[in-house]
Amino acid sequence: MSLRGFKTWLRDENAGIDEDFSGKHSSGPPNGNVGLDDGSINHYDVADPEVLGQLNAYIGSINEKEYLDPRVPVRQLQSKLAIIGLHFNDTFAPSLQEVEEQGLMTVELDVTQFGGRYGKLDDESREISSDDGISHRLGAELKLQLEYSISASNKYTITAKLVADVEDDSDITT
Repeated sequence: MSLRGFKTWLRDENAGIDEDFSGKHSSGPPNGNVGLDDGSINHYDVADPEVLGQLNAYIGSINEKEYLDPRVPVRQLQSKLAIIGLHFNDTFAPSLQEVEEQGLMTVELDVTQFGGRYGKLDDESREISSDDGISHRLGAELKLQLEYSISASNKYTITAKLVADVEDDSDITT
């Protein structure tokens, strides 16, 4: 089939498709529900306060349940955030014994995006350096704050949110 024939075939095949449902400009569910991936904003841009707010709402979904092993939802969260390039090292999360001994424990984990940046990052300096890939856009480091506690039924509850680590204690994530 020639290229001209292929283009004609392609045009004829797509003739009956409604443009609104072709999938070209939408990534949300076809039933009209607006999800995290409704396509209206760029979820890779964590410097945008609206994006951080939506990510925190999404991350907050693990806050609503109790868990037998609190490491499971943290690992699930890690894999979900990896989709948009956010990574954190969960090996610094507390052990089950530490949470049981202290009752309530808060941990802040460093977050990087796409593994960070490496190279000559500053125009004024000729030095090779690296950063988290976020702080140059956000103006602060991004941390995943995890608060572990034990409920009355001896199950674990986790409160998780992304926070900007700003030195003047102002919260960018509002």
